[in-house]
Amino acid sequence: MDTGTKKTQATAFLSVSSFVAGKTLAQPRLRRLLHGGRGLSFRVPQRPSRVWTLVASLEQRESGRKLDSATEAVQKLYNAYPFPPDPPTSGAPPGYNWRWHYPTAYAFCAKGRVPATTKVRILDAGCGTGCGTEYLVHLNPQAEVVAFDLSPTALATARERLELSVPDARHRTSLYCKSIFDLEDGEISGRFDMINCVGVIHHTPDPARALQMLAGKLAPGGILHVFVYAEAGRWEIRRMQAAIALIQEATGSKGDYKKGVALGRALFRALPDENRLKKRENERWAHDNRSDATFADMYVHPLEHDFDVPSVLALAEKSGLRFLGWSNARNFDLDHLLGNDPEVRQLVQGLSDAERWRLVELLDPERITHFEFFLARDPFPSTEPTDDEIAASIPEWSECAYGAPSELVLDRDYRPVSLSAAQVAFAKQMVADASSGGALSNRRRTRELMEASGCTLDQVRMLIRAGLVHIRAP
Repeated sequence: MDTGTKKTQATAFLSVSSFVAGKTLAQPRLRRLLHGGRGLSFRVPQRPSRVWTLVASLEQRESGRKLDSATEAVQKLYNAYPFPPDPPTSGAPPGYNWRWHYPTAYAFCAKGRVPATTKVRILDAGCGTGCGTEYLVHLNPQAEVVAFDLSPTALATARERLELSVPDARHRTSLYCKSIFDLEDGEISGRFDMINCVGVIHHTPDPARALQMLAGKLAPGGILHVFVYAEAGRWEIRRMQAAIALIQEATGSKGDYKKGVALGRALFRALPDENRLKKRENERWAHDNRSDATFADMYVHPLEHDFDVPSVLALAEKSGLRFLGWSNARNFDLDHLLGNDPEVRQLVQGLSDAERWRLVELLDPERITHFEFFLARDPFPSTEPTDDEIAASIPEWSECAYGAPSELVLDRDYRPVSLSAAQVAFAKQMVADASSGGALSNRRRTRELMEASGCTLDQVRMLIRAGLVHIRAP
């Protein structure tokens, strides 16, 4: 999983309030925590042995289904090194990730529109030790959250984490020990409005089939968030993986992941400081790789598929779902590469979206270490809202906007956004309406707030596109 510290700048002067618990939020955890989950059954199923019995292999489950050798190797790794390695702690998790907050994720995909309800079902596919599951439960207090993972050892940590972090959610959380390829067995019933799958399908023997399994569990109008590795930014990682595997194969220690970690660390120590692999490790990954579990996940994993833009789009097409776009879309903005040369920018104006994304990947490979994207099952409203739709809507301040409406706020990705006086006035009146406690039907429409604040339709669109304002059908 891609790691690194996601730091917030310019926040000292902003008041930050929790949109769920009403408490001040601490800075977010490492990005690997905030960008993924690897599944708690406080509500114990009728046959708890299928969920909580910690067995050496899923072959011992009641179903009797055997794992293929590649999947067994993956299970063995995560039993040896449960991932993510963050220890369980008491209290609500710090910070947030908007991709795990269903209303904000939905609004991002639906061009600012909010879902009709937050009483939804969420599936965390490949939850590992439950770091992502913890946030899904906490940030969606009306949702039923179901999670599963291949590793019973990781699930034991997930159970402990959720019992400490969100003990009041016992009635709406369930955790299962199973392979993604067993989703059709009926143990996890029904379909889901949102599926989170971060850092999972690229560790399966057949990523396309794994994604199809998840697609089969997505309800109409549902969204699926996927995170997979990118080959462009992992050039050095793949070579160190191959080097460790070569030596382990030759010395008869293949499959011994603890020896693999020790060997990998020895190789990095032995390499000269100017070595490309060592430099990349020290500059990009070393902080998080202090943990053996993170080092193992990166360098001694027995099964990994890396993708490029064309193969990600092909993967999405095979799923039978609709590709909505990247959840880290700014990574694919050509302006940061070609912004200083108008002639070159003119040459690329005619490229399709896919061609532009591919060009970024080719020109700036170190930037593209992974892909994050949303898929949806139709019908799903992903077109830009019309002027009339916006004017007639009930606007809402995003729960993932960092701070109250002011001249400078942080968006859902902690980036500063400057607002005009009219936009601030519009947003403050909107928040005041929502805080009045009156019925939704009595709140002013966007058109009325525009007239009262002097905010133009284009300025409202800017707020919507920045993710600061969402719109609700009256």
